[in-house]
Amino acid sequence: MATITSPAGETIEVVDDADFLELYDLRQSDLNIWNPKRPLLQTLWTQGAIEDRASGRATGILHERMRRLGYRAAQTGTASLLQSRAIMGCVDRELNGKRTYSIKLVRLPQTWVSRLEALKRSQPPAQEQRKEVTPPEPVTVAQPQPAEPAEVFHPEDIPEDVAAAVARELLAEVVRVINAPPKTIEVPVEAGPSRELIECRDRLSNALEYGNKLRRQLGETGDELRAVKTERDMLRQRLHIAEANMDKALGDGRRFVDAEVQKALGRIMSAKPGTDKGADDAE
Repeated sequence: MATITSPAGETIEVVDDADFLELYDLRQSDLNIWNPKRPLLQTLWTQGAIEDRASGRATGILHERMRRLGYRAAQTGTASLLQSRAIMGCVDRELNGKRTYSIKLVRLPQTWVSRLEALKRSQPPAQEQRKEVTPPEPVTVAQPQPAEPAEVFHPEDIPEDVAAAVARELLAEVVRVINAPPKTIEVPVEAGPSRELIECRDRLSNALEYGNKLRRQLGETGDELRAVKTERDMLRQRLHIAEANMDKALGDGRRFVDAEVQKALGRIMSAKPGTDKGADDAE
């Protein structure tokens, strides 16, 4: 087993790409998609493991580190990324319900090690990055602040079946709106646009309530999907163990039958002609 020492001083197991894909049932595209995973692996590679025994907020601490490296997704995106099979193969977490006490990088495929090493060579040391130049006198002219990059939404953070369910709900809502009969709104001259304003407010309230409902359903579906994936991985492991036991049992049975056949043939060949001993042994 090959190992490497990360810039944080931790020992990381280096796995061949083909072995990593086979071990965690992944595809080559899982290794090729790098940018969404880069901030998570980079912060654990350069700054080391995260521990929070007091409050169990190790995921939140990891998210704050990733934001400083340019990760713009919400904290739920970080949690979903940690539950992907590729990251689960690289990171060990200590969990207790919804609390996460530690997150540690333990292994990496060779491709990702090369990319992290390239990032290390292309960036200045951490001490130089944190070094700030203090001007001799306070600056009185306000300098325009650069616009903060817009938050980047990563579609791969949402499972495909959840996205499909939300898309079906939205499509059904669009069909209902299109097929709804037009309503005639009578506005009294004295009242002005007040009735229309009230109806717009009611529609907005209904839309917000429907959006909250979809958000709750999305969260529940995500929890169910994670539970199903965990159960699937356990069943796959049990299947591998059963196949190995079956192969061993078949091999033992085959060797036993071959030995018995050899014994019977030996008795037949050693029997003298004209006697019934060979025939009896053959029977």
